[in-house]
Amino acid sequence: MLRDRRDAQPKAQPAQADVLAKVTGYAGAATALSGAVAAIGDALPENAMTILTGGAAVAGVMALAAVLFVKIRDGKALF
Repeated sequence: MLRDRRDAQPKAQPAQADVLAKVTGYAGAATALSGAVAAIGDALPENAMTILTGGAAVAGVMALAAVLFVKIRDGKALF
């Protein structure tokens, strides 16, 4: 057990600058993705964008269902 170990060390925590750099990277990626979606939305007719949005929502729900199924099947906690 952990209390039996004399050389136990706490997990290393990332520096605040590392966390900030990671969040900044995610924000940049989200900005680029939203720009790409806006460009595609302008190029396509209005009905096509509605179909794409609905398809993305259905795909997201299916992916969530697959993840939950695998977790329940393996007996892992959901949250």
